Amino acid sequence: MKKMIFLRCMLICIAALVISEAFSAYILSYTKERETERSMGQMLEVFTSDAPATGDWNALARRYAALSGGNRITFISDSGRVLGDSQADPARMDSHASRPEVEQAVRGGSGSAKRASETMNGQRTLYIAARYAEDCILRMAVPLDSLRTGVSQMLPAMVAGILAALSIAPLLAKKTAGSILAPLDQLAESLARIADGKCGEKSALPKYEELIPIVNSINAISGYMSSTVRQLEGERNKLEYLLGSMEQGLVIIDSNLKVLTVNSSAARFLNAGSNTRGKNILHLTHIRQIVDAITDAVKRQKTVVFDYDAGTGEILSIHITPVSGSWVSDKKETGARAGAVMLMTDVTHERQIGRMKEEFVANASHELKTPITTIKGFAELLQVGIVQDEEQKRDYLQRITKEAGRMTSIIDDILKIASYESGGETEKPRAAVDLLEVCRVVAENLLPQAAEKDVSVRVAGASVQVEAVYEDIRQLAINLIENAVKYNRPGGSVEVRVKRDKTDAVLTVEDTGIGIPVADQARVFERFYRVDKGRSRKIGGTGLGLSIVKHIAAKYQAKLTLTSREGVGTKIRVIFSDSARAGETP
Repeated sequence: MKKMIFLRCMLICIAALVISEAFSAYILSYTKERETERSMGQMLEVFTSDAPATGDWNALARRYAALSGGNRITFISDSGRVLGDSQADPARMDSHASRPEVEQAVRGGSGSAKRASETMNGQRTLYIAARYAEDCILRMAVPLDSLRTGVSQMLPAMVAGILAALSIAPLLAKKTAGSILAPLDQLAESLARIADGKCGEKSALPKYEELIPIVNSINAISGYMSSTVRQLEGERNKLEYLLGSMEQGLVIIDSNLKVLTVNSSAARFLNAGSNTRGKNILHLTHIRQIVDAITDAVKRQKTVVFDYDAGTGEILSIHITPVSGSWVSDKKETGARAGAVMLMTDVTHERQIGRMKEEFVANASHELKTPITTIKGFAELLQVGIVQDEEQKRDYLQRITKEAGRMTSIIDDILKIASYESGGETEKPRAAVDLLEVCRVVAENLLPQAAEKDVSVRVAGASVQVEAVYEDIRQLAINLIENAVKYNRPGGSVEVRVKRDKTDAVLTVEDTGIGIPVADQARVFERFYRVDKGRSRKIGGTGLGLSIVKHIAAKYQAKLTLTSREGVGTKIRVIFSDSARAGETP
């Protein structure tokens, strides 16, 4: 554009110079001609004012020609006959009666005309005629070419002026183009800043009034876009925060299987990098099941829901749904393919709870089936009267009572675990509970059972108190100490110790029993899990004791550890942190 303006300025300058010089030449020529015409008229007035009577018209014509500076002088009669001429032979000249200047002079006393001279080889000539005497017209002729000679003599000066003007014109044209384009360049810079996202910067008003409305409009647009960009950035930040805070993984795929959005949870689930946006789905994951499901959703508009085991202990519920819209498709034609949204939810805990419930129901059914079957069998025998021996009847009744008690224990333990897991029990007020005192009371209550097993129980340590519900601590102590007695060997021992370890309260129950194999140690706190199922049932265990211990420890945020060697014994420690302690006495 600057080059265009420069060239046009130059063309305008050249055209102006040419027109100006041509007009000046015309004015100069016209002025010279008018001046010559006046001068000729004045000379004719002088010549006609002193008209001598002579018969030698040629001599008089030559005399007047000399006085006029060499102009041609002709004397003509009213009838048109040439009487005398300063440059030609009158005898050879035809009649001048039809000459315009002669006709005018005959009728009005003077006349003028411009035309090519027949006598002077067609040279264009200015004629002035006036009444000289009766029956005589005096005419003076001046060649117009002689007048233009003066103009042509000025031509070099005029050309030099044009060249001088043209040498200055480029600089002026360049400066003019720059001054014209400067405000436009500022407008372009303002628009470029807006395009680069630098909105809100106002441009100064230009010196040209015509551009002020445009600049005001650009400033208004810039301000509006700045406000809009801030709002969009705020919304985007909110969206990114929400997506980043989601526990569920979210992935949005366009119609070309390219990743539009992936939040941090999805990247973590898929173990993907942070630079997958805009890339093919294969840069996000190579899991065949997920890739095929996304492809089906995009190409066949098929919704897919399935669980995926990540192999790291996590189970993901993946829901892939097709979505339509221009924002997920780069195709301009109508009916463009849809994209897909993939939602990934960690359902590991739910699936584990489901499996545990299934196992719990199966185990509970199995554990309750044995005593129920036993009770039913003995009851039917007694009912039909087959058993007549009174001592045998008493034995059957004792077995029924024993199995009923075992079934009651299982149900009670199940209810306790369910209460701990659901949190549905009415929370009793907590108070300071002395661990050592609770363990002593429990040990005394278990003395008959310990004596029957020939196991000694010793309780020692310091009086350490914790903030807890008394029944919870009692139940924890009963299950730990009772298990240590049940699964001990004849002549074995159980040692219960209570102590303070810095700010923690520590309860330790150690026995010299059968021990737990290493392979089973991680599972002994599960419900109904028994190392030796036959022996456990024989000694009356429900398989829920250590599971109850685990739930009580979790309730008070206590740490539970187990150390055991097969054939040597088992040691279980419960560590109550400082937040659970109320006080202690040495």
